[in-house]
Amino acid sequence: MGKSEEGTLLSWKDIKKNTKHVKDTALQQFIRLYREVKDKTYPTFKWGDETEYMMVRLNHSAGTAHLVLNNGQVINDLVGSSSMNNTNYQDPYGADWSVEMAAYMVESSPGRPFGGDVLDYLLVEDNLSIRRKQLNQVLSHIRPGTEDTCLTLASFPRSGLLGAMIPSNHLDSDASMLSELSLGQDDYATPLPRTRAVLENLLRRSHRSAAARIPVFRDESSELNNYIDPLTNPEGGIGFEPGHVVVGPCILGGGVASMQLTLQGSNFEEAKLLHDQLLPMTPIMIPLTAAAPIFHGFLSDWDSRWNVIEQTADCRTPEERNSDDESFRIPKPRFGPVNGYVSSSNEALNDVPFPHDDAVYAKLIQGGIDPCFARHTGRQFIRDPLYLLKERLHQDDTDTEHLQNILSTNWQAVRLKMPEGDMGWRVEFRTMEAQLTDFEQAAYLIFVILLTRATLAMGLDFVIPLSKVDENMAKATKRDAIRGQTFAFRVNPSKDVDKILVRDMTIDMIVNGGEAKEGVNFPGLVPLIRRYLDMLENDEGGRFRPMVNGYLELISARASGEVRTTAQWIREFIVNHPDYEHNSVVTDKINYDLMKACSDISHGNLKTSSDISQAHNDILRPRGAHVIPS
Repeated sequence: MGKSEEGTLLSWKDIKKNTKHVKDTALQQFIRLYREVKDKTYPTFKWGDETEYMMVRLNHSAGTAHLVLNNGQVINDLVGSSSMNNTNYQDPYGADWSVEMAAYMVESSPGRPFGGDVLDYLLVEDNLSIRRKQLNQVLSHIRPGTEDTCLTLASFPRSGLLGAMIPSNHLDSDASMLSELSLGQDDYATPLPRTRAVLENLLRRSHRSAAARIPVFRDESSELNNYIDPLTNPEGGIGFEPGHVVVGPCILGGGVASMQLTLQGSNFEEAKLLHDQLLPMTPIMIPLTAAAPIFHGFLSDWDSRWNVIEQTADCRTPEERNSDDESFRIPKPRFGPVNGYVSSSNEALNDVPFPHDDAVYAKLIQGGIDPCFARHTGRQFIRDPLYLLKERLHQDDTDTEHLQNILSTNWQAVRLKMPEGDMGWRVEFRTMEAQLTDFEQAAYLIFVILLTRATLAMGLDFVIPLSKVDENMAKATKRDAIRGQTFAFRVNPSKDVDKILVRDMTIDMIVNGGEAKEGVNFPGLVPLIRRYLDMLENDEGGRFRPMVNGYLELISARASGEVRTTAQWIREFIVNHPDYEHNSVVTDKINYDLMKACSDISHGNLKTSSDISQAHNDILRPRGAHVIPS
């Protein structure tokens, strides 16, 4: 996000008139670019993260916590900040900053990609820490007397409620003035024309039917009547559902934070392989990183942000969602689970019907593109463009703007991205939740990266039927899914087998290994990574293995239940709060105390034995002062 273009935005009515022209041109651009890059090689392994931050104001004298809707000014201040040139805030990788869709969020990535050397892995956490310091240094100057801080928080508990946010024109207002402040979608959204056009056109295309219906956690005193906050849905039309919070505007769904990872394949075939191998991991990483159990001021029966953003960004019309005609019905939203595998060797596993643009498919076949990848591309072309500039409406195949307009708004759980500039074929992994500390963030990033390295080096194969992945996705966001759900997973992860064996396993068994049903032993993802690490020769003077072991121990302990997920820790914090009335409601006071604790954890200020468990101490002892929920 954060890219701004100059020009005249077309209305939704004019976008619809020009959709065929845009898609025809985008297809020409795709075929030209594909022919140009399909055989290129990129021998240097590169990867990076995109980490999202929420900007939160803690007013300790008033006992309040608010989101600060000021990302445009913060990014400008970051670019010109002394912290960017301060040696205390620098490392070999640097930082890039951009605004996110919600005005209270910014995104950072390394200024240059990480590589595959041992030293690169050693410096990931330091780079994340420096980025956090850069942002906090800028936030510290916004208003004296308050603590404006950045949190890698998957969801803000009271987002969208009356008085929960501070717009940019009220940054100096007292907390008492904010309690009755009513805001609309334009206040929540980043003030970029493209962002606001995308948000509005998502709603227009869905006939304003897009909404997240979030099941409320049933506590002993919960009153689960139909509930909707009219401030978040001023135009109505969404409907009620018993026992649910119904959140309408896409910006409140899109205003949740993730940790995404993008890695480059050495060529087109390797990138397709990585895409397909990561596809079965998309639901597994949701409960493993679960960090969002509260929405709109209520404890929910979900532990993750995924369903919220999937539902609020769903621009399918009611007919496209519900039609009995499989050639017309679109079974998955624009933001959602992956539509299919992209490698020809895995095409038989695409056992979930999904429509594709037949005309696009035919032209891609004529252009020499293999049927499986042509179908994958044809599926992307069923989506309409969400924004257009009048001045850029007419392009030729040497441009790529219309193509990127189509591809960049297909927000699937894993994305295969075409080369741009000096960047090759890339795979973007999108289902991980933001974590409170840089240690946790680094642990999950390196876990996924090492899994891909082990997959390539050891010839591992995790693909399973797509229908099984979809079933896993449906379970992944549920409350306590990490302990209470089983997930279909491949137990013979080798390419040299005659038959794929799939068994239902807990997250603990998938990560740490164990005996699945029918006596089949699965080695576990962490043990497989350890085997791969045993193959490496360079250990940077013995520093690499202990650090990576600390990361892997955290992943193992989260999977086994020895260390709680952030979602589990947040739930227990709420339930044990003295002001909680066991009615599922997270009040302003509870929200402030929770945000204060999250800030303390993020900044390493909780260090007493009462704050963390012994298991947590054991895992983090090699790392010193790092503290995370346990």
